[in-house]
Amino acid sequence: MKTRRIILLSVVVVLVIALGAFLFRKQEAIQTVSAGEYGTVILTNLGNVYTVGRNNAGQLASGNTSNITTFTNVSNQFTLPSNDRVIQIASGVSHTAFLTKQGRIWMSGRNDYGQFLQDAQATNSKPIDITERFSLEANERFVW
Repeated sequence: MKTRRIILLSVVVVLVIALGAFLFRKQEAIQTVSAGEYGTVILTNLGNVYTVGRNNAGQLASGNTSNITTFTNVSNQFTLPSNDRVIQIASGVSHTAFLTKQGRIWMSGRNDYGQFLQDAQATNSKPIDITERFSLEANERFVW
């Protein structure tokens, strides 16, 4: 456990140093950082999603499986209505989950073990909305 903490701390230090040269739009700031096994996902206060790292399963939501070597805004890969935006992110080994303001869950990456709540072993490099796969009651939604 101590080794894992040291590695995580090292990743955070490197990330902070790397972000020093990373420029956001005016009034944009980091809200959340999520680190997967080989990639990092950043969510800003404006709802923009930036990703960098190994992308072999499309887990970085870029629309392809090419590795991403500089932080890239992938927000255009989501087909969200104008009144919705990403408000929370979570990275797995080879997949990423995104929660929106409207309570919808989007996923990208590998689905080897049913991460997308489906049996198919599909890889999705573009985020897909999986909210309808849950058995939610009327007016029930996911919140953060």
